[in-house]
Amino acid sequence: MSNDNLKSDPRDLYISKVIKASPATVWRCWAEEDLLEKWWTPKPVITKISQMKFAPGGVFGTDIVMPNGDVHPSVGCFLEVKEHERIVFTDALSGGFRPTKRSFMTGIIELKAHDEGCLYSARILHSSEEDAHRHKEMGFDEGWTTTCAQLAELAEGL
Repeated sequence: MSNDNLKSDPRDLYISKVIKASPATVWRCWAEEDLLEKWWTPKPVITKISQMKFAPGGVFGTDIVMPNGDVHPSVGCFLEVKEHERIVFTDALSGGFRPTKRSFMTGIIELKAHDEGCLYSARILHSSEEDAHRHKEMGFDEGWTTTCAQLAELAEGL
């Protein structure tokens, strides 16, 4: 199936950015907890990694701290971790592939060598068009654009 056909699925949201750093450097920004915390949410929101095992079946737990101090915990699972190339994670499962009570999304992150560094692409899958629409209403475009810019700034400075 071509990438254009994938992009036509109304249940999915997409973002991509060329980052002027190698795929290996962008990978580090995912794999190293202290680096991931620096870019995962749009500032001034803070991310704290509560648990993370960066491997298939590994837990991906975060505490998102809002500017007013409210904390929103999230737990998910890494489904695929292919070094310097691909990361797939979901909130439908927690560590050890244990099902969660509710799910909202699965993310597919791809890193590809590019003339200027790394082409970073994210495809965010939802179970329904309504969930994808709700994600857009929650600020997907602005939020993910901001976090991609933060990721780029971090990776380009390493």
